[in-house]
Amino acid sequence: MNLALSRLISLTTDGPPAMAGGKKGVVTLPEKHVKEDEIQSKTVKLHCTIHQEPLCAKSSEVQEVMEVVAKAVNFILSRGLNHRQFQRLLLEAKADYSDLL
Repeated sequence: MNLALSRLISLTTDGPPAMAGGKKGVVTLPEKHVKEDEIQSKTVKLHCTIHQEPLCAKSSEVQEVMEVVAKAVNFILSRGLNHRQFQRLLLEAKADYSDLL
């Protein structure tokens, strides 16, 4: 389409294949052309909002957080008294939910 790559500010893509690939990815190819044309421009690369969460989860250390959450949920659900007290706590706090999801 003969677009001027010197005016390229950001690229937004959808789907993992678009972001993947150090040589043939959709994001990599325009960057390669910018470097070849010796254009001094930093391009912002964005991924669609729906897919950002799983990508962030893969790169961050959420395993430790999930272990603590799982232990807390198991403790609440392990005994009837704990569960009833938790439900009462949610009711008194006027929470949006009345029980664990």
